[in-house]
Amino acid sequence: FPSTVAKPQVVVGLGIDEPPAATAPHGVRALESRPYLLCLGRVDHSKGTHLLASLFARYKERNPGPLALAVVGPVQRPVPVHSDIVEVGEVDDATKWALLRGATLLVSPSAFESFSLVLFESWEAGVPVLVNARCSATVEHVVRSGGGLAFDNYAVFEAELDRLLVDDRLRRSLARAGARYAEQY
Repeated sequence: FPSTVAKPQVVVGLGIDEPPAATAPHGVRALESRPYLLCLGRVDHSKGTHLLASLFARYKERNPGPLALAVVGPVQRPVPVHSDIVEVGEVDDATKWALLRGATLLVSPSAFESFSLVLFESWEAGVPVLVNARCSATVEHVVRSGGGLAFDNYAVFEAELDRLLVDDRLRRSLARAGARYAEQY
C-alpha cells in the first residue's frame, strides 16, 4: 500500500478469550437436535453468505438428511429462505461459543478477508473449518495450520463437505492442528 509507506505503523496482538463452558443449551431450537454447519459473521452478499446458502441448498437437493446450516451474525441482507438454513441473527458471546462448540464445522465463505478471527475462534472451540479458496488470507491460515480444507466451486464444496461429514477422525485431527496453530500465533 504505497500511500502508507511513509506513515508510522503499529501491529498489535489480538487474543481470544473463550468464556467458561456453558452447560445450558445454546437456545436455537431449530438446531438443538441436528448436525449443523456454522457460518459466523456479517450476513451479506459481500461476505459470501449468499454464495454459501446457494451451495448448501444445492448440496441438500443432492444429499437430503438432517444437516442444517446456521447463519449467525448481524443481517445486512437476509439469505434466501430454505427449510434447512437457519438465519439466527446476532447473538451474545455465550451463545456464539455454544454454537461454535456444537457445530460440525465452520464454513467461511468470504473471498475478501484480511485475517478472519472466526477461524481462530472455531479452532479454539475444537471445530475444523472449510474456507473459500478465493480468499488468500483464510487459505494461508488453513494451509499453515492444517486446520481445515478449502473449496472453489460446487463440486469441491460437495466433495470436501462429504469427506468432513463422514470422517470424525479427520475432523478431530484438523481441529487439533488448527488449535495448535491458533495457540502459537
